Amino acid sequence: MASTGQPKRIVHYLNQFFGGKGGEDHANIGLSIIDGPVGPGRLLQSQLGTDYEIIATLMCGDNYAVEHTSELEDALKAALKSLKPDVLIAGPAFDAGRYGIACGLACKTAGGEGIPAVTAMEPDNPGVTKHSIDAYILPTGADAVSMPEIMSSLGDFAKRLTDGPDIGAAYDEGFIPRGIRRRA
Repeated sequence: MASTGQPKRIVHYLNQFFGGKGGEDHANIGLSIIDGPVGPGRLLQSQLGTDYEIIATLMCGDNYAVEHTSELEDALKAALKSLKPDVLIAGPAFDAGRYGIACGLACKTAGGEGIPAVTAMEPDNPGVTKHSIDAYILPTGADAVSMPEIMSSLGDFAKRLTDGPDIGAAYDEGFIPRGIRRRA
């Protein structure tokens, strides 16, 4: 894509581990907004190119996300209204269940605000069961070994969400089926 002036605005959602705050000992922290890309977001930014910019990273502890869902949803809505992104990318969560649920919630919240969103996780992650109808979810393996490939796929999918062409059927596009049928 040729540059059209301002880069597309991307917000990236991460948990406390990938956000660099720590492991389980920091899983109870609430949502924070960090300017620019963090952790795996730096890899994502390098793969996106100059026409797309991760303007902020939303980071939240996994425990907080699943124990304070309505508070997190309100905080996500406020952050997204303030940041005005063109697309939200969450994760990837791989097989981390609480993280998958939080990524799905972030995507659902963004969608409710009219912001396209995509995440990635292992197909057996509880986040798929809870949020597959709410979000485009790209399949991953169980662990972060495939992080470079997944970040590339997330970036490519996010570009399609902002620039087109329209996203087709799950089978054709490679995302986990959402349970939504379209009439031709």
